[in-house]
Amino acid sequence: MINQGLIQYLGRAVSLTLFVTGLVHIRSGLFGPVLVTVALIIIWLLPTMPRPQDALAPHRLPAVIGPDLLGHLLTGFFIALPFWAGGDAGFSRSGIHVMAIITWPMAIGGLMLVAVAAENASRWVRIEDEALEVATAWRRQRIRYPDIARIEPWRRGLPRVLRVLAPLLAASGHLTAAGGLMLARDSTGVCLKLTDGRSIVIQREAFEKPLRRLLHVLKKKGVPMAAEGEQT
Repeated sequence: MINQGLIQYLGRAVSLTLFVTGLVHIRSGLFGPVLVTVALIIIWLLPTMPRPQDALAPHRLPAVIGPDLLGHLLTGFFIALPFWAGGDAGFSRSGIHVMAIITWPMAIGGLMLVAVAAENASRWVRIEDEALEVATAWRRQRIRYPDIARIEPWRRGLPRVLRVLAPLLAASGHLTAAGGLMLARDSTGVCLKLTDGRSIVIQREAFEKPLRRLLHVLKKKGVPMAAEGEQT
């Protein structure tokens, strides 16, 4: 992972730790709210990865801040809920309700959104005459147009079990978490299949106009595009 990408993940590890700890102690005077506030400040101030002036990058607010906030909220809620409920009703002496067996694995969905935010803050595309330059949190690479074998549609969403939980959370009074799950949309975009077997995903969220420009260039270069139903 390149250094700037590492900063994106480490910064979010710090903010997420503070946010979750703050939610767990939200009823303990000022301690919890202060930690949550500091976490939100870190989220807002985390810089995006430096990039060339002519590079195409996602808009920060919908592509980075949005997933960050939603991911922190869902992760914090599912981890903190067993602490809020306490251990007495959950047949536990640890102060943690037995529902943790169910809710803590569900926090993975929130972690996925935080990872999406880190990736979006790191990614950019630069269109050159002979190649594409693509940067992610993990690497920066130059791809010649003849090395792109095919373009396929791409989609990724939260685990289905989390979406099923939204009505149950709303019915139990946890409207914020339920609303967060309902607002979370699938990520869509395109996948560049390379001749050496590698795949490079370029997401559409907050990147619609640059993606259209990119696809126009790839079409002019003769790169075939698969239809939606042909995705493998």
